[in-house]
Amino acid sequence: MKNLYDEVKRILEDLPAMRNSDKLLVWEYWHKHGLIEGESISKASYMDAKSYDSISRARRKVQEDWAHLRSSSFIQAGKDRKEATKGNFVLLDDF
Repeated sequence: MKNLYDEVKRILEDLPAMRNSDKLLVWEYWHKHGLIEGESISKASYMDAKSYDSISRARRKVQEDWAHLRSSSFIQAGKDRKEATKGNFVLLDDF
């Protein structure tokens, strides 16, 4: 069986729409592994599924390593804006 990184990379290569949405990517990953029944997932399947966080982490690593698999320019611009604001907030106590 392929590792998670390779499977996520294959999905991003085959289905470009998955590059912009972790929710869609996770759903597709679970679907490919037979965990989705119709349009839903059972509790038992969900409990056995690869975690959302693990799939999302693999997507971030794949997109870091493979520039052509990154999010669309519109989505990437939003991510860049969010990243630029990190650490720029000062909390002041009312004393």
